[in-house]
Amino acid sequence: LAQQTFISGGLTKSAALLEQSPVGRKRVLVVISDGGFNDRSLVDGIMKEIDDMTPKPEVFGIVVRRNSEHDPKDKEAMDDMLDKLATEDHAINIAMDDLASATG
Repeated sequence: LAQQTFISGGLTKSAALLEQSPVGRKRVLVVISDGGFNDRSLVDGIMKEIDDMTPKPEVFGIVVRRNSEHDPKDKEAMDDMLDKLATEDHAINIAMDDLASATG
């Protein structure tokens, strides 16, 4: 898994795509991360732009961890996800092994 996680570039591109979404379509942003955000200082401004859109996009956060047990890195990733992006009911912290496909 990544030693550093930078999401501001992806969020900026996502904001541009969401802004171009046709009127009447539901807007959804799914963020998948494997670590705390190294560029967290840039995220607030981008998320304000996304939050100010009409209709406001729903944001879902997925933190993927390497092990079945939680460690401090997983906690940091989830804290950043909840602090910067998603609400408690729109975020999950899941072990990589639990993401296996249904077909194996």
